[in-house]
Amino acid sequence: LIASEFSGIDVADDVELHILPETNIAPVSSDSQTNRYVVNVINTTSDQIEGRIELLPPSGWNASGVKQDFSLAEDQQGFAAFDVTIPANTVGDFALEAKAFSGESLIATTKSAVKAVDVKVADDLYVGYVKSYDNTLDRALKQLNVKNRALESDDIRFGDLSIYDTIILDIRAYLVREDIRESNQRLLDYVENGGNLLVMYHKTFEWNGHDYAPY
Repeated sequence: LIASEFSGIDVADDVELHILPETNIAPVSSDSQTNRYVVNVINTTSDQIEGRIELLPPSGWNASGVKQDFSLAEDQQGFAAFDVTIPANTVGDFALEAKAFSGESLIATTKSAVKAVDVKVADDLYVGYVKSYDNTLDRALKQLNVKNRALESDDIRFGDLSIYDTIILDIRAYLVREDIRESNQRLLDYVENGGNLLVMYHKTFEWNGHDYAPY
């Protein structure tokens, strides 16, 4: 009875807080490196809310403007940018934490994961990639400082694929991209001619029984 009375009602915090990007890959560097993070604050109430956002970087890291004020009317959202400097030779898993205060009251908190990984990118590496239904791969390539290009339908059908050291098909691309299915022979020819084709996760019924795989 209680559940039926409240069915269909959305329950949300008065203030929502998000850090963008939610996850970040940072290649280990012998120099310190600075990345920009944006905190998104959303007022879901029918009242005006005033307060401040505070960013708490990991110990030993530096951040610019770690306290920023906001004032939001009903259903408004705001953004605050912070430049965060990762010390040289940092390796491991870390978290950036953002908090929203109204006066002295904590009204929202969130975290963003930072993975500082010891990875080396080959000189002059050029990657072409095919999007599916999100931007995860796009963000990862950019965060790793890999020179890359998103391949559109005409690029795959008519373009010179040999200029790419590797082509990546994002998760379940064969399911959501009819143009990739239609142009699959060009991708197999690219492999036959010495190219590297990396196909991300697909479900069995999206793969088996078709001529997508090289073998």
